[in-house]
Amino acid sequence: MEKRYEYLNRILKVKSPLALISRDLVDSIIEKRSEENEPIADFLLIAELLKKEKSESAKTRAEFIIKQCNGEFCEDFFEEYRDSWGIPIFAENLISIKDFKNGFLWRMKSYTTSFGDDSIVEAWFLKSYETLFITRYEAWESGKSGDELFHVEYGNCKKIFKKFISEYGLYKFVKSPVLTHKDLKELSIEYSNDADFIEEIKQNVNWQ
Repeated sequence: MEKRYEYLNRILKVKSPLALISRDLVDSIIEKRSEENEPIADFLLIAELLKKEKSESAKTRAEFIIKQCNGEFCEDFFEEYRDSWGIPIFAENLISIKDFKNGFLWRMKSYTTSFGDDSIVEAWFLKSYETLFITRYEAWESGKSGDELFHVEYGNCKKIFKKFISEYGLYKFVKSPVLTHKDLKELSIEYSNDADFIEEIKQNVNWQ
């Protein structure tokens, strides 16, 4: 039987089929998505492009997008194929079907160390292509009365990450491939006198 750490290591290496879609197209679509607006026609365009790909994971992800855009919850479908999309099953169900809307991740959640897989979930959010589509960030902690939401940020992924970097000094976010080479160049100029920040930038795969 596969051990849990072996399972997580295996799935964390799986690249989301969404990475097959042109980054320029993705960036144009996520600019349209917000708490108030879901660009369904654009989501269905992504689904059509995925259907044309050879990989089975791309085709099943296309089907998932179409199903959710048509109003289906499709939890069983999600659970069946999530591994092939690079979305691990984390302890305490930290990422579930409830975090997806119209086929795409809509919120990023961070957890205190009270949760078993908190650091692994954070690493996944920072590296996964799925995170590009979020419109909200939530911070959770485990309290006496149950899980408690204590902080929320709104906006697309880039805006949220850049805010965390500039306002909160959370340099770890600069390592995320969510930020393009252009984004990183702009940040490197802004933080040119900060050696620690520049070292963090160099760890981003899009820096080269």
